Amino acid sequence: MLMFRWHIFMRLSCISRWFCLMITAVSLALSACKHMGMDPSFTHLIEQATSGKPEAQLILARYYFEGRGCKRDILATERWLNATQAGVMHDADLEFWVADAFARGDGVESCSDKMRLWLQRAAEHGLPEAQLQLARNCCRGDPSKAVQWFMKAAQQRSGEAARELAICYRDGTGVETDTEAAIRWFRSAIELGDADSGYLLWLELKDKGKNANDFDEAFKWLTKSAQMGCTSAQADLGLLYELGKRVDMDMEKAIEWDKEGALGGDWSAALQLGGILVNGTGGVAKSEKEGSMWLEIAAETVPDLSGAVRDRIRARIPEKFLARAKQDAAQMIARIKTHKAKQVKDRIRSSGSVPSSAF
Repeated sequence: MLMFRWHIFMRLSCISRWFCLMITAVSLALSACKHMGMDPSFTHLIEQATSGKPEAQLILARYYFEGRGCKRDILATERWLNATQAGVMHDADLEFWVADAFARGDGVESCSDKMRLWLQRAAEHGLPEAQLQLARNCCRGDPSKAVQWFMKAAQQRSGEAARELAICYRDGTGVETDTEAAIRWFRSAIELGDADSGYLLWLELKDKGKNANDFDEAFKWLTKSAQMGCTSAQADLGLLYELGKRVDMDMEKAIEWDKEGALGGDWSAALQLGGILVNGTGGVAKSEKEGSMWLEIAAETVPDLSGAVRDRIRARIPEKFLARAKQDAAQMIARIKTHKAKQVKDRIRSSGSVPSSAF
C-alpha cells in the first residue's frame, strides 16, 4: 500500500511539474508576442496564411497594414498581397491604400513605381476610386487610356469619373469632341451626386440657348449645383439674383447664396456679399462693418499674384473699418478652413478612399 501511494505521489508530481513547465512556456510565448507587438492569436493566422489559405493571407495583409495584433508593416502587407495574386481572391481597397502609402511615404519609403503598380492592380480589380485616379494619371501621357478608365469608373457610378468623362468629350481629350455626349455625362454625374457637374453644365448651356426655355434649363442645373454645395454655382446664382439678369431681382436670395458661397471659401461670393452690405445695394440695409469683413476676406483669398486685384478690393473698404476688418477676416478665414478640412475628412471617411492629392 505504501509503495502504491508513493507511485501515485510521483506521478502527480510529474504531472504538476509538466503543467508548471507548460504554464511557463505559454507565459514566455505571450511575453515574446507582447515584446514583438503581436497578439498571440496572430500566430495562428500566420500558420493559416503560410499553409496557403488565401482568405487568411488577405486578412493577414490587412492586419499588417492596420497594425492590428502586430506592428504596422507596409512591406509585410505587400508580401501577403503578392502571395494572393496568383489566386482568385483580391482586396482592391487594401491595394489602393498600399498605393497611397507608397505615394505619401506613410510607414514606408515612398516609391512611385510601387504606387503605380498597386494603383493599377486596384483599378484592374474593379475599385472605381483607383480607376478614377489611374485615369487622371494617364491624362497627360495617354489621354485615350484615361478615357477608358474614366468610363469604367463612371459605369460603376462614380460621379467624379462621369464629370471627368464629360470634360473629355467637351474638350476632345482622348476622344473626338462630342457636345451631346458631354452633356449626357454631365447630367449623369449630377444624378450621381457630383455638385460641380451642375455648374459646368450651366457654363456649357447658358450662352448657347436660343430661347427662354434653353436658359431655364441651364438655370435649373445652376440652382441644383448650388443646392448641392458647389460654391462657384452659389456665387453665380447670387450674382444673377443681385443683378436681376434674366431672373427677377431678389436681394434676399442674392445675400443668401453669396453667404453660402463665401462661407464655402469662394472669394467672388465674398466680394459680392461685401459690396452689397457696404453699399446697401438694392435697398438692403447697410452693414459696413460686416461688409468690410467680407471684402477683406475676398482680398485675402483672391488668386492674384500681382496684388493689383487685391488692392482694388481693399480700396472699397471704408477706411474706418480697415483695421477691424483685418481682424474679423482672419478669424473667419480660420473658421472656414477648419470647416472645409472637416468636410474633406468626413468625405474620405464615408467613402473609404484617400485624397487624390496623395497620388
